[in-house]
Amino acid sequence: MMERLTTASLLGLAMLLAAERSLAGPNAGGVLYLHHEESITYTQSDGDACGAAVPSACGEAVTCGSGNQIEVISILAAFPQSTTPRVERVAVGLDYPPRLTIADFGFCGDSVGTSAAWPMSAAGAVVSWVTPRTGAVFRVGWLAVSNLDDQVGAILSIVPHPEIAWTFADDADVARTDTAANLGQFGFGAHGAVICPDGAELVGGCCIPSGPCRRLTEADCALSDRLALFMGAGSPCIPDCRRRTGACCFPGQLCLELEEVECVELQGYYLGDNEQCTNPRNLCRYDPIGACCFDRGDCVPATPAGCVSRRGTYQGDLVPCNPMPCASPGACCLPNGECWTFVESACIAQGGAFQGEGSVCDLTHCPQPPSACCLADSTCRVIGEQECAALLGRFAGHGTPCPDGPCAPPGTVVCCLPDCGCQYVSLAECAGYPYWRDFESCEEALCCEPAVRHTSWGGIKARYRGPAGRDGARDRSGVR
Repeated sequence: MMERLTTASLLGLAMLLAAERSLAGPNAGGVLYLHHEESITYTQSDGDACGAAVPSACGEAVTCGSGNQIEVISILAAFPQSTTPRVERVAVGLDYPPRLTIADFGFCGDSVGTSAAWPMSAAGAVVSWVTPRTGAVFRVGWLAVSNLDDQVGAILSIVPHPEIAWTFADDADVARTDTAANLGQFGFGAHGAVICPDGAELVGGCCIPSGPCRRLTEADCALSDRLALFMGAGSPCIPDCRRRTGACCFPGQLCLELEEVECVELQGYYLGDNEQCTNPRNLCRYDPIGACCFDRGDCVPATPAGCVSRRGTYQGDLVPCNPMPCASPGACCLPNGECWTFVESACIAQGGAFQGEGSVCDLTHCPQPPSACCLADSTCRVIGEQECAALLGRFAGHGTPCPDGPCAPPGTVVCCLPDCGCQYVSLAECAGYPYWRDFESCEEALCCEPAVRHTSWGGIKARYRGPAGRDGARDRSGVR
């Protein structure tokens, strides 16, 4: 049976190992990564992944998924084939946006010490084994995770332990510690990532017209069939992922139903899978058409006039959306401290500061204007973020004004009770009740709102916990 260490024991362990030598040990070059356990369906009574088969290699990792059902995701460690790891302890932390919820978790060691807030973001855990782990790949623990909004992508990341500088420690009398060479990510409706030891390439789903889906490297997928479709590194195999045909437009309002690859090879414009030439709204009936780019980096086919009417930028006749002709979007920090996803030109036009192509709001902290700062005595002042931090207050950000009454002090949540009452208590004390982190006061929580009163506690939390921004990617890093 796994032994759970006390917080004091965990801090003592951190202090002891911090004083030990930091020379490269036998676990140098190791990585921690996340892997979707596709064969496990989570239930409250049956979701433990510790007994499941372990992937034989890091390159087999499934690092992305979709949907808002609870997925079981393993935390795995992997090491170079040329090494002989001896892992007695693993230190790990997590980071994820509010729209992800961790419903359950487990560890696969003999004992574990966690921060009080685990498994919340910025919390940490240390997993220990009596007999050191020596395999090239082994499971450290598992998480049962769901994405509250399956229309918006979200990233779950492994990060360093917030209080411990190392990732792996061996069993020597004077333990040798090593930091991970890479910490992986898992994407819900987005691509995850991991850099495997030895430079091993991640496989992904490969849709082959002549056979079932197989997980191959991108190069092997391309060699398997001229029309094979690679779904991305770390992607799973999707049942029945055969190629589909769609309407392909040519000059003179000619329309043929072809596979996308064939349409592109013939320099036509592909309207999309399952689009039919007989559709009366088919854009092939209009001449000309081409790619239309929008402020968020989206691309859709349109006529020149139709593109302008939708406030897009027309890219030219028969210019396709694949390959993407539009500028890549990124995080844009607006003057009010909010983060939206825009292309650079649109960001600048809004008076924002563009953070670079491919940057995401979930990982971006935008400078904040003076906003509500709730202090330990529940009083509130509108001040800057740094001044609020110096006063050990909770900073609201985004120009948020102070509430009329007392506000929720640092370290507490607005907790709604079954009798419609409201209290400022710690998250642990509010366990089992709906709570808000994004309201500043009980007056704003509306605990007795009819829509709240007549739904389940789980439904309330799913509805109100951490709403996303206007584009589904609002920056929460500087908020409460």
